[in-house]
Amino acid sequence: MRCSFLLIVLSASALYAQDAPPALTVYNQDFAVVRELIPLNLKSGLNSVRFAGVTARLEPESVALRDCAGGQTPRIFEQNYHPPVSQQDMMTRYSGQTIEFLVRDGDRQQIVSGKIIRPGSIYNVALQRRYGENFYPGGYCNPQMSPEQQGLEQPLVEVNSKLQFALPGTPLFPATSDESIFHPEINWVLDSDRSGGTRCELSYVTRGMTWEADYSVIAPAASHGNAARNTGGERSESLDLLGWVTLDNHSGRTFEDARVKLMAGDVHKIQPGQPMTGPVAGLGGGLLRLGGAGQPMVTEKAFDEYHLYTLERPTTLRDNETKQVEFLRRSGIPSHRVYVYSGFTFHPDPTMNYQPDYLRFERWFGTTSNPKVWVMQEIENSENNKLGIPLPRGRMRFYRQDESGQLEFIGENTIDHTPRGETLRV
Repeated sequence: MRCSFLLIVLSASALYAQDAPPALTVYNQDFAVVRELIPLNLKSGLNSVRFAGVTARLEPESVALRDCAGGQTPRIFEQNYHPPVSQQDMMTRYSGQTIEFLVRDGDRQQIVSGKIIRPGSIYNVALQRRYGENFYPGGYCNPQMSPEQQGLEQPLVEVNSKLQFALPGTPLFPATSDESIFHPEINWVLDSDRSGGTRCELSYVTRGMTWEADYSVIAPAASHGNAARNTGGERSESLDLLGWVTLDNHSGRTFEDARVKLMAGDVHKIQPGQPMTGPVAGLGGGLLRLGGAGQPMVTEKAFDEYHLYTLERPTTLRDNETKQVEFLRRSGIPSHRVYVYSGFTFHPDPTMNYQPDYLRFERWFGTTSNPKVWVMQEIENSENNKLGIPLPRGRMRFYRQDESGQLEFIGENTIDHTPRGETLRV
């Protein structure tokens, strides 16, 4: 029985031409969910589809192709992910062939030819990337491997009729016209029950994207007279609060005019080597709008046990770019400055398992004290206090105006996810 294939090659630029911008949900734990519509023109029977618009840090097991338009639901026979070509891949491709190597000796460099007898393992390539192209581990052996495996870890190159267990220099590979090997891509083998065009949603999880909140708190000069001392060492004053969403994209792909959502909360994500159990924590709250007067740039709503923030305008996230979007601006927020002193100082030995009840038996107990006073700012996160919005985790920087009105930095700290109704103490 003979099976015929129809090869379909898609790229990210083709998607944008179809007016189908990608949608992103970015988590503040170095990952994101990508969703985009892929136009497919399938024939009846088997089709081989290649899509080269994914990120370089995609998690292959998370890829899903679903929700095809027009009721056409092709059956997926195979799904393959091909990462961008690496030095190890090229060494394997040219195994048994002679290539050139660039050898550097101080300011001098020369070209030598060598035949790749064995490309070696990817471990050596990783070390070269980490420590530099002139790092060659040579006789390195992994004690967890058998002697046969340890030998296969090392590359074997013939140079001047002699064999050496290390690369003589930086390999120089011949140019290739196959540009697809330089970009990550997904290959499918799809079985369609009829011919025609459709659009399917591609979704996947990718590493290399994160977001966090950055806050700037501005206090007026002490001489302005708005600060009133209370009993108990407190001081009341009005603050201005400005909040930014900071997005970092290191996924290996640029997203043009993307619709971006931000998930706030400690979403449980299994890490390599981590057991598949653990608590899930989130935020509580209702439907809110963030921002000052006029059309907000970010809207927020409760989603499951978390909070989901939506950027109102499409934005372009370029690879290796840091982007900031304002999401909060409030003025005249009442607050309290609190001075806290804790005289007890405890510097335990990290190698010892101290029990608090036994500390008083230690010979150093009570002989030292803390010479520092903590300066804390208390802000009630309520609507009556001109806030009342879930505050995402992030860094809060404090500034105070001097007598001339110039801002001076006076300290910073981090805050955790703070639901509405709680008191923020930094």
